Amino acid sequence: MKEQYFAPLDFYQQTYTIKKSDFICLIYPVSNTEQVNHYLTVAKQNFKKATHYTYAYQFGLSNLPTIKYNDDGEPNGSAGLQIFNAIKQNQLDNTLIIIIRYFGGIKLGLSHLRQAYHELANKIIKEANIHQYHLYTKYQLKLSYSQFNKYQSWIQENAYMVENIQYLEDVNLTVVLDSEQYFQSQLKKLINQTINLNQIDTNYY
Repeated sequence: MKEQYFAPLDFYQQTYTIKKSDFICLIYPVSNTEQVNHYLTVAKQNFKKATHYTYAYQFGLSNLPTIKYNDDGEPNGSAGLQIFNAIKQNQLDNTLIIIIRYFGGIKLGLSHLRQAYHELANKIIKEANIHQYHLYTKYQLKLSYSQFNKYQSWIQENAYMVENIQYLEDVNLTVVLDSEQYFQSQLKKLINQTINLNQIDTNYY
């Protein structure tokens, strides 16, 4: 799995006009084909009678991600590929961009059309809320009440996140870390005792 990746944090939409053609640009975070198909369906429902619904996406967070691009009736290679190139050049993953065109009656020509789709995809990326996701690991940590009371502030400051604190015979808590070794070694020095971190899960935040 990648240690980090960039993707839109949420949906964003903007409309641009080029030579009387309206281009409605939509960008979404996606992680599977079902989401892609849903957003494409919604786009076609919301913007009926458009001339073209072009798009490109990439998801998978691996060396072999799932990618697809579609010109939807525009000249071959003029739309979908240009959108995908913008996604790739901006190093985005888990991203879908749809560009909907209402033809205004003026043909742009192939070279200008390619340039338009590429520039529009770059614009929507620059204007969207792009988030840098990092891979973190969840660990289960058990401490005595005295240890927890003494070092609770340090734990909260040095863990990315603290979740699910349970006050049982001991204090059980879940810590989300980007570096187990640093957290474990530093906490061990503080309490002068071996600390056991049991890995639960990994996720992106």
